[in-house]
Amino acid sequence: MAERVGYHYRIIAENIGSGDFISNQKIVDGWMQSPDHRENILSTDVREIGAAVLKGTMKDSDTYIAVQVFGLQSRPVAKKICVAPSDNLLHDIELKKAEIESLQGQLDRLKQELETERDAITTQRTHTEDDARKIDALNVRIATFNEKSRWYNRMAEEEQAKSIVVESMINEYNKLIQTYNDCRNDEH
Repeated sequence: MAERVGYHYRIIAENIGSGDFISNQKIVDGWMQSPDHRENILSTDVREIGAAVLKGTMKDSDTYIAVQVFGLQSRPVAKKICVAPSDNLLHDIELKKAEIESLQGQLDRLKQELETERDAITTQRTHTEDDARKIDALNVRIATFNEKSRWYNRMAEEEQAKSIVVESMINEYNKLIQTYNDCRNDEH
């Protein structure tokens, strides 16, 4: 009954009595003679009381019905607040994706340059013929190719690291969306 009327309690107890009482004092005296009723009345755990005495009919005879309800309210439960994921996270994901696309474009162009340069080096090797000047030029070209290859590898590592970060950000965003949706569904 307490829950039905919106009384959220940590402790609840009641004393009920019926009979033809001469006075309210006689009702209380009767409860005080009963150990369980007395315990409810003297309890230091409860902070609130409701009491009523009514005349009614019970088993086809007029009688008085007395009730005491003792309670200690529970702390109010905070309303669940559903927080949507920040648009900042989604914005950051989009920025990182754009950075990765730019890196991928640079990597594609550099890879084409390297393939073209490797083919040119292979062709040039066949035409050096013990010519010291041609051999020096070829060695410079090979050194440049090797430096571009190292640059390509560093960029590829950076692109891979950024992709891992974006994947992690997307997973986090998806978890936040799922938590938000679950919260919203719990409200209904």
